[in-house]
Order: sequence, then C-alpha cells, then structure tokens
Amino acid sequence: MTLPLLHDRLALTTAQQTLWQVFESKVEAYTETHYRQKPVLPSPEDAAPHQIGRMVDNLQNRLAALEEVEAAAKTLYASLAPGQQKTANQMLLLAIPTFAAVAGGPNQPAEEGRRKGGKPEGGMRSHRGAGPGGMGGGAGL
Repeated sequence: MTLPLLHDRLALTTAQQTLWQVFESKVEAYTETHYRQKPVLPSPEDAAPHQIGRMVDNLQNRLAALEEVEAAAKTLYASLAPGQQKTANQMLLLAIPTFAAVAGGPNQPAEEGRRKGGKPEGGMRSHRGAGPGGMGGGAGL
C-alpha cells in the first residue's frame, strides 16, 4: 500500500486535503528519519554501552516521528465520513512504513529472544498502552 493509492481510495474532499497533506508530510518525515540514521554496528573501538545508547537514540527519534504521524492520522480520521473511515481502517496502517528488521539479520537472530506467539520474552510491554495519546490497540484509528 502506498500513500498515493490510499489518497485515491479515500476520495478526499477539498476540506480534507489540507489534513491529508499534514498527514503525508509526517509520514515522509518519519521515513526520512529512518533513512538518515546511521546504523549501529558492533565496533571494538566503541564501548558497548555507547553503542546501545546510539541505538536507543535512533529508536527514540523514530518514535517521536511516528507519534507525529499518529497525531496527524487522528486529526485526519476525525474529518473522514464513515465510509472513508472504513477505508482508512483497512488501509491507513499499511501505508506507513514499518522498517521491520529481517529475522536472522545482522542485528537479530531469527528466534532468539522470542517465545511462542512472537512476543518478546521477559514480560516487556509497550510504555504507550491504552492511556491518553497511545494507540490502545487501534481503537482510535
């Protein structure tokens, strides 16, 4: 799914176009944030905690950009008619890049750190949950 395809499927009104443009610019900024970051790779010259700190910085920057996408999506979604919302429910998430790591890639072994069901081990949960500002399982979108 691409943003132009989603745009076409939503059949936005003139009034909704401005909100779409804001949403689209936030998705583009999120994408640019990902691609301009230098990957964090192991290095004998760089202390391990510093390497991890750089990884945290990268993820925090991406999260901040994604939260801006979320805010723009909420505003756009609120302006949509029920039929458009149904289309958004089915397609909006698919138009946002996830940049998922390939299983077994250089930064993540295929099965290490996973348990049945694909959830991380150790009971870790998202800090966002269903509270204010969080996606809460997608109920807001």
